[in-house]
Amino acid sequence: MLEFALGTIFTAGAIWFSWIIFGRRKVAASPTVVAQPAPPATAPRPEQKPKRVDKAKSGSGLSMSELSARTFTPVEDLEEIESILVDKRAVVLYGPPGTGKTKMATEFCDYFTGRQGEYEVIVFHASYSYEDFVEGLRPRASPSGGVEYPVVDGPLKRLASRARTRPKNRFVIVIDEINRGNLARIFGELILMMEYRNYDVLLPYSGERFQLPENVYLLGTMNSADRSIALVDYALRRRFAFIEFPPSTEVLARYFDKHPPKVSVSIVLNLLTALNRKIRTEKSLGKGFEIGHAFFMEPELDDNKLGWIWRFKIMPLLGEYYFDQPEQLEQYELEAMISA
Repeated sequence: MLEFALGTIFTAGAIWFSWIIFGRRKVAASPTVVAQPAPPATAPRPEQKPKRVDKAKSGSGLSMSELSARTFTPVEDLEEIESILVDKRAVVLYGPPGTGKTKMATEFCDYFTGRQGEYEVIVFHASYSYEDFVEGLRPRASPSGGVEYPVVDGPLKRLASRARTRPKNRFVIVIDEINRGNLARIFGELILMMEYRNYDVLLPYSGERFQLPENVYLLGTMNSADRSIALVDYALRRRFAFIEFPPSTEVLARYFDKHPPKVSVSIVLNLLTALNRKIRTEKSLGKGFEIGHAFFMEPELDDNKLGWIWRFKIMPLLGEYYFDQPEQLEQYELEAMISA
């Protein structure tokens, strides 16, 4: 009986305590949700016209003698390039890194196109395609706010259109690093038109008939250390003329005549000669891996600049050549090559 009474008292106390703690709490009012007005209907977007993407430049009317002075190249060599380009209309300047191929291509076009012609510089790379070069579908916003895919002309087609209206002027596409792209995929039916300018073809995207004008020229540059000419598609090789750009102590000496260095000219020229002689005799390398003269074409070249060029430009390049034989780099240290 006593146990029953104590249990009853304990239960009652627990109920009272729970009411004190929890029962006196006020239930929080539910937050009031205010309906937001619906956003106004979006007005139709105005039609977006494609932006002008032409990067073509007009020539400056440079003379042959001025071009020779700019590039430190003899006039007879420049005249040979011009003669071959006029005859073949498609030329590739190839050679090891640092031989001035890109500079020569752009400077030459400044002379070759004259004041009335035009040239445009593009760069081939692994993801560059026919759609980038000739024509292709490109997304853009439509007036209704969606996306549409119009056919957009590439640099070749744009330049060809202007060349067709001015047949007496010269128009050049400069293709830097031409061997880095998938050439067969990029050129497509252009392979035929490069050789037979009187042919026209049906373009796959626009459905237009297209013919490559007689006054459109292609001038490419190619780094022989990246890829040999032997690996270029045979059909394309036949349609281009290839002009070699080897390292030249003569070009470097002409540069030093205009920009006298603060180190001995003979030391620098002998250094370049010894370095490339060693590279040519290496079984794993050869002449395609030589070092170009442009590496040393620095104004006011002194001992510090020479050491900087060797340490941060030439040695890293040699390190790529000998990536699996790093111990071979010791023989190319600057002091060892100067005394070679």
